[in-house]
Amino acid sequence: MDNLLSIGDCISFSIRRCRKDLRFLFKKLLLPSAVEMVGKVFLLYGARVFLSSLHRGPGEDFLRGIGIGCVGFVICIPAEIWLTMLQLAYVRMIVLQEENFESSFAKTWPKFWCVMLYAIAFYLLLIVWVFIWTFSFGIAGVLAKISPAIAIVMIPILLIMVLLTVLSLILLCLPVTLLFVVLACEDTGVFAVLGRSIKLSLRRFFRTFGFVCSLGVSWVLLYTAMTSVLQIMYFVEYQRAGIYSGAKITSEIQLPILLQMIGGLWNSIVYMYLMPVLFLAAGYFYYSIRTREEGLDMSYQTRRLLERVHRSA
Repeated sequence: MDNLLSIGDCISFSIRRCRKDLRFLFKKLLLPSAVEMVGKVFLLYGARVFLSSLHRGPGEDFLRGIGIGCVGFVICIPAEIWLTMLQLAYVRMIVLQEENFESSFAKTWPKFWCVMLYAIAFYLLLIVWVFIWTFSFGIAGVLAKISPAIAIVMIPILLIMVLLTVLSLILLCLPVTLLFVVLACEDTGVFAVLGRSIKLSLRRFFRTFGFVCSLGVSWVLLYTAMTSVLQIMYFVEYQRAGIYSGAKITSEIQLPILLQMIGGLWNSIVYMYLMPVLFLAAGYFYYSIRTREEGLDMSYQTRRLLERVHRSA
């Protein structure tokens, strides 16, 4: 691995490495992906029953749809955690250059509760962020309607609010870029991991921001290319249902259950490749930052030298 990786290197190396390890990844991720797919089937069917019951009013189908959806939710959550821990173990194995996947997974798996904690905390913070800024813009809109003079005064204030909204979202999301990689690769406390990820990401703010944007664009392009046939099938079905002619609106359409199941199955297969790409790119970026600032490559070389000396002794 090159020590000083550029942003493009981090992304391209992760794509190529995951493509090289595709059989290995499928072997490790197939079972939890299959369990997740079973949960998705329950979620899809529960959602269809629930939406159908809304047109007829609350009744037996209403409760049945909620119950089936809850079963799917209970199945999907453990499968998602299982998948995430396997992917983080894969990242640890490559970034820390450990001997085998099993030892990496043994060190990563006990941290699953931290992954759950950080995921819940992030979504709660995101909900709070949405509520605060929605409320703020609502108040600003009400004030702007009082009189034309106040509306003119509110224009620069609204522009500043938009800028602060974007900046606060960036500050909220940037540390998450390295959070789970730091959690996988560093054996420290739960709050130390958070502080470490904030320090690493914000210390090189513009580089991290550029990495996130580049990775997001690359990931979306890969996903679009790999699901293009599926998107065409959705388009044909919506066209047949009359959405684009204005005969119906999207909320009135329920895609055939078979098509939804095929879509869910194909997405699960695609994610078995794309999610490791996402995590591994962040892992390479983490390695590059630590190499630049802390000489991580030197510590690896020293460790290998000591291992050779120990074996030869």
